[in-house]
Amino acid sequence: MMALPEYAQLRVAQKPPDGCCIPVGAAPTIAYGDPAEARVATIGLNPGHGHQRSARRGAPGYFRPLEQIIVACGASYLDGSACHLDLAQWPTEIRWSDLPRKCAPDAQSKLLADGVPFFKQQLTESPSIRLLLGDGVRVKEQVECRLSAEALCIDTLTVPGYKRTMQVFSGEALDRFYIGWNWPLIRIGSKMVEKLAQRVSEIARERGARP
Repeated sequence: MMALPEYAQLRVAQKPPDGCCIPVGAAPTIAYGDPAEARVATIGLNPGHGHQRSARRGAPGYFRPLEQIIVACGASYLDGSACHLDLAQWPTEIRWSDLPRKCAPDAQSKLLADGVPFFKQQLTESPSIRLLLGDGVRVKEQVECRLSAEALCIDTLTVPGYKRTMQVFSGEALDRFYIGWNWPLIRIGSKMVEKLAQRVSEIARERGARP
């Protein structure tokens, strides 16, 4: 088992913010994988039920399409060259989108205010991470808001017979190159994931951010 660095041990010992529907006895999820060894980090909002279940089952579901994007960029969760980090580390009993309605109205803001300083420290302590991948427009919005970044839409992807279009964003965040997209991968089909993986790989290569 990987030993947590001191700054992460201090985070685990902290108390959760009130009114955020955090399960009794829960602890912050520091990371999936080892940020100190990774070269690529995928970014989520918080460790909700979806990817907690995925982690227990060996990375299907939430992580499987993300792994496809990462592999196209020359890294992998499986060999430790990629990890997953959340802007807010506390798990919640309900989905992120339901927090304002079922918990405190400001639950999302409280969780992000609590978690983003640690996320920034994680990147400071993990200089080998060169590429950040943001899954979904809500992640992109918080990257811009909380990390003082700007991610511009640089491409729009379409797949014949598929109604949704995929916007691809890129920019700089905390001295790393950031690539994101508007739809969470668990909501799109395999053909779109395949096309997105190819485009993300091309962008990372063009910008010198590919591992």
